[in-house]
Amino acid sequence: AGALAAPGLVFSSTAPPPPAPPPPLAIGGPDLVARLGAIRTPQGLQFGAGLLPEMRDAGLMPGDVVTNINGVDAAAFAADGGLVSEARAAGQARVEVLRNGIRLTLSVPFR
Repeated sequence: AGALAAPGLVFSSTAPPPPAPPPPLAIGGPDLVARLGAIRTPQGLQFGAGLLPEMRDAGLMPGDVVTNINGVDAAAFAADGGLVSEARAAGQARVEVLRNGIRLTLSVPFR
């Protein structure tokens, strides 16, 4: 479909390009923890009100403390790009969470 022309007017049937996707999260390191909206605590990585929608969809809630991921301490896991890459390749991770004093295990999609 081309452009329609009228005296002094040009209409195009071409839609504008979609917006660019957000940049991917850095693989591992403190940048990943900060970009996820988490803070380090003695118990693990605590998530607050800035929890990403994808993380909410996976079952995490504000206030949750992720204690370990795939059997590895959460802070150590987040800092290790190799472990993060392995979880992404697998497509999911086993995440242990402390929620209101109760320990839960979630199977979380990991991309």
